[in-house]
Amino acid sequence: MHKLLHISVFITALMHSFAYSSTAHAAEVKVAARVDAKPFIWKDGETGEFLGFFWDICTEAVQRADFQFRIQEVKTENRSNLLNNGTEGFDLFCDPTTITLQRMKNFSKGGNAPYFEFSPIVFVANGSYVQHDRSAKFSKASGDLPEDAPDPPDCDSIFNWLKAAKNDTDLKEWKLPSEATQNNKTLSPKETDNEQRSLLEWLEDRFAFVLRRPTKETRRKVKHFQIWGYVDGTTIGEAITAFASTKAQEDTKICTKASKTHEEAAKRFCDGEFARYFGDVEIVKAAIATQDERIDVDCKVDLTPTAEGTYEPYAFVLSSKSKPDFPERFTIALYSMFQDGTVDRLFNGHFPKAKKSPHLSTLFRINSIPTGVDRLGNGAQGEISSGADVSQ
Repeated sequence: MHKLLHISVFITALMHSFAYSSTAHAAEVKVAARVDAKPFIWKDGETGEFLGFFWDICTEAVQRADFQFRIQEVKTENRSNLLNNGTEGFDLFCDPTTITLQRMKNFSKGGNAPYFEFSPIVFVANGSYVQHDRSAKFSKASGDLPEDAPDPPDCDSIFNWLKAAKNDTDLKEWKLPSEATQNNKTLSPKETDNEQRSLLEWLEDRFAFVLRRPTKETRRKVKHFQIWGYVDGTTIGEAITAFASTKAQEDTKICTKASKTHEEAAKRFCDGEFARYFGDVEIVKAAIATQDERIDVDCKVDLTPTAEGTYEPYAFVLSSKSKPDFPERFTIALYSMFQDGTVDRLFNGHFPKAKKSPHLSTLFRINSIPTGVDRLGNGAQGEISSGADVSQ
């Protein structure tokens, strides 16, 4: 019995050595990896290792496609340039990237990055916001404007007024610092693409705002303000900035403020600088949970708005610039991971307490395509074997 067991273990080990022998001599691809998109992918500050649901999917699919990989770190502030202009020279961008028509156009012939393409959709997220619990009062995140404030005030002036105020008493007068700085970045309506317009419609429809384009006849005096935070380069961030610059909520001025990272945005929200913090819900929740670990922070959050939001289909970005066959081989490997249950097991491991939404469950089933039969009559192919040529 023991002898048979030893033989079985030896055969299993031998099979694994054959399966990965070609990987040791395989071509190398560059994987651009986000360092700050927890819980999907991030770099651990203590160990320096990359972690997360997407990281495990990316690395497994690369190896199944018979490639080795080296890592290139990508921070949030570099993300927009990478996606918009095709910089950095990566083969795979392991990141929760939302598929939009505008990005697809940019990846097509005539765009800035025609050698890029999206992988199959791997996750469906919710774009929404969190706000402070009613018990939390932050006078620099939302409140009343002074009687002597200009009507209507611009956001740069509001930011400078808040910056100059040392306490709540100072907020009762409209005082600006001697050297005003331009802190706010706004988009004109013409810069709003179709995806952003759909987000604007969602903002109007879902959150009980009485919204209208102000006219000379209907506009009321602006008496209140709100500061909305987001991370620079995100789809929803661009949308709410365009929204705030073109719409009015009765007598309230909405100003948006960008942060470089979710860590920074969550800190500013918990410290009372933002009334609302917009982003992909799971990332926002994870960023706030990290802030809650700070000794000096008690971030009381109202998660009610996260129950509804925008549809955010996530995919990876692949490049055929240096290795033309890589996108196809990676895609087949990715489908094989859905088909054999690997992606499902990874999801359960990374989100043990989470229940898949109906949309996510449907996506996983759709991506679990049938195995099929080899044309040469070699039988069903459960996954890509090491060294298989899938470029034909």
